Amino acid sequence: MAQAIDHPTPIKDLDDLLRYLTEELRYSKGVAIYSMNQHYHGQLDGRLVLEKQDLIDDEPYGGWVTTNANLWDLKLGGDGHVQVIPRIKLWPKAHHRRAEECDPRAIWPPQPAASQAAPDQQPADRAVTGSSEMSLPASDPPSTQEWATAEAIRLIKANKILAKEKRHISHFAKLLEKAEANKSSIGWRHLKNMLPKWNLWPVESIPSKFPDAFRDA
Repeated sequence: MAQAIDHPTPIKDLDDLLRYLTEELRYSKGVAIYSMNQHYHGQLDGRLVLEKQDLIDDEPYGGWVTTNANLWDLKLGGDGHVQVIPRIKLWPKAHHRRAEECDPRAIWPPQPAASQAAPDQQPADRAVTGSSEMSLPASDPPSTQEWATAEAIRLIKANKILAKEKRHISHFAKLLEKAEANKSSIGWRHLKNMLPKWNLWPVESIPSKFPDAFRDA
């Protein structure tokens, strides 16, 4: 892992960025795409800036210009490549690339080797003797809020949330705890504490908090 930090893999395009997030930072692909969208649309600190060059009859037309993030979404295509999809269906075809001045590693910093412990070695929620407070991990993996948000959105779209999980935050937190994306085994009590801060509770409010994620739902 130290070699990956000393000699970082070049991030030339969006597919390289996806590989960096999934292979080096251990994001799932769904969480990686979600995080890229959040940074592209300016909903998280650190802005992913893209440029585009229009195509006419599949030939380049004009120069490269900075994209308007309000007009595009990032999606994972069936071929495994990152696609930039226009929100206006008749928008002209275009090439897209990461802007030269945009450094993905400044947005998603590499994790030092010490933080790359196996999931079963990561700290879990644990009770503090003589206190009702819970002892939380010293620092969450960078993607905790992002995977929890992506999983909540996925569950809503798939209609996989039971009535009791919509009524009781503890049940909803336990549902998220079981998510495949929870690579660091974050406990449900920590998730329960954080859900309101992440705009993930109550469940019924999530679509209004993340309208972009439900635009095509």
